[in-house]
Amino acid sequence: MDKANISEWIYVIDNKKENSYRFALGEIGEKMLGIIGVNPSKAKPNEPDATIRFVREISKNNGYDGWLMFNVFPQKSTDPNGMDLTPQNGVLKLNNEIVSNKVDDLKIETIWCAWGNEIEKRSYLPIALINMYLKNLKTKKLMFVTLGLTNQGHPKHPLRQNYDSKLISFDIEKYIDSTLKPLIFNVGVISIDGIKID
Repeated sequence: MDKANISEWIYVIDNKKENSYRFALGEIGEKMLGIIGVNPSKAKPNEPDATIRFVREISKNNGYDGWLMFNVFPQKSTDPNGMDLTPQNGVLKLNNEIVSNKVDDLKIETIWCAWGNEIEKRSYLPIALINMYLKNLKTKKLMFVTLGLTNQGHPKHPLRQNYDSKLISFDIEKYIDSTLKPLIFNVGVISIDGIKID
C-alpha cells in the first residue's frame, strides 16, 4: 500500500492488483471534513474528477479548508455497476481501519455522508457501512451531516448539488435502523462479523 503526500494532498492506495483500490484522497487543512461515498473513481492528487470538484467546493463553502474522501468500498470504478459482486477478503477490514486511523490522526470531527442511492448497488454495501459505523466510528465523538436525502432515503451524492449547498445534521443511527437494516434483512443477513443486527 502506498501512502503519498503530494503537496498538501493525502493519497492512500493499494498499489497491488494494478492499483485497484483507493482508500483515501484529500487535502490537508486546519479544519478537516471527512466524507464517505460509495466507491472511488479515478481521481488522484491534482487530477480531481467531477465528484471531487464538488466535494472541494462544497466543503470550502461550509467552512472547511481541508477534506478527506473515504468510501464504503474502496474499489476504483467509474461506474458503480463495475464493483466486485463479492468483496475481496480483508479489503473492507483494511478500509475501515484506514478510515478510523485517519479520522483520529487528522482530528476529524465531522463526517459528511454522501453515498447516494448507489449504496444499494451491491448487497454487501449496507452491511459494510453498518460495520464501518459500529466498529470504527460509533465510539468517536463525531457529528454526521448530509446535503439532504434522496427519494429512497439515502444521503445525497455531491454531484449535481449546488456549490453553496449547506450541510445539515444527519441522524445516522436512525438511518441505519429505518433504511439500511430493511435492505439487509431482505437478503437474509442477520449479523456482520459476529455483530448481530436486530
